[in-house]
Amino acid sequence: DVLVTQIVAPKISSLKRLFFRKRAARAAIDFPLANAALAWHSDGQVRLAVGAMSSEAFFLDDTAAFISQLLRAGEPLPENLGEMAEKEARRNMRPIKEATVSPAVKIKAMIAVVREVLADLRRGLGEND
Repeated sequence: DVLVTQIVAPKISSLKRLFFRKRAARAAIDFPLANAALAWHSDGQVRLAVGAMSSEAFFLDDTAAFISQLLRAGEPLPENLGEMAEKEARRNMRPIKEATVSPAVKIKAMIAVVREVLADLRRGLGEND
């Protein structure tokens, strides 16, 4: 048997900011309904991932590429960015069926966390929500 007491991850030198949001049924239980992570690199590249919606996390590559293009051009993020991300996420997700949570509840949670990481990015850019 092995007991892991520490994990050291290498620093990603190009990472400018990292945002993560999670929704769970209860704070005391660490089984997320949905989570989202957004990595913003110093070259303007953005990666956007959604977890707990399918058997494995998936990336919102189209939305992330669009955001990256805007950041590199110095353009503001459009108001409809949340809707764009939501449409892409709905296309890619395969909701996990759980006894206590319906897919509809998980979808609502996913929409919320994706919108929250996008709002975090806006704040990081100095834009209003």
